Amino acid sequence: MGKIDRDEYILLFTIGEIKFGLRLSQVERVLPAVELSVLPGAPAVVDGVINLAGDTLPIVNFRKRLKKRKKEIHPSDKIIIVQTNELKLGFFVDEVVGLKELNSDKFKVTDDVIPHTNIVVEGVTIIDNEIVLIHDINRFFSIQEKNKLLKVLRF
Repeated sequence: MGKIDRDEYILLFTIGEIKFGLRLSQVERVLPAVELSVLPGAPAVVDGVINLAGDTLPIVNFRKRLKKRKKEIHPSDKIIIVQTNELKLGFFVDEVVGLKELNSDKFKVTDDVIPHTNIVVEGVTIIDNEIVLIHDINRFFSIQEKNKLLKVLRF
């Protein structure tokens, strides 16, 4: 990831006042908010799991990673289902803004971590006069968290 050689689309979403983007190639679908089942032994950043067409998908807490106050799930919230290099997962977002073109000449590679969080940003861009942080979903988990999650999912 990181560099883009051509224009591509991103899915824009918000968590609190922060606007993020994910490469559309990583997004499988967007679902309405649903109740989660508990996943015993999962890393603290995993809120639970959902059953999606027979697959058990972990739902991670992006807000917790951002060190944001816990928020009750609202019926208008959405779950974005993504495919990482190793597993499929989902996370709640406050709002799905829509699809936008990520223009390669307006994309700045950063590969930074948002201060005081563990959120890795692969780059930033300006869309509709707003800063958008392009999240690297493949680096959401630490190695320890990923190994622990994979272990409990295999039960």
